[in-house]
Amino acid sequence: MSLALDAAHAPHHVLKEWADAYKDVFDEGYEAIRPEILRRQKELGLLPEDTELSAINPHGERT
Repeated sequence: MSLALDAAHAPHHVLKEWADAYKDVFDEGYEAIRPEILRRQKELGLLPEDTELSAINPHGERT
């Protein structure tokens, strides 16, 4: 059993100043920025060059 006393009760948002630093950065949406994120991770050596993007199931339906 896991007992998380503050599970849904603490404020889970960042300070406005921090969030404002990322204004407009992700406006294209997750699906649109995925390829660039993958490219950059490969460039940084975080992932092997043959890594491919996984399929997206944006609504959580069973396939």
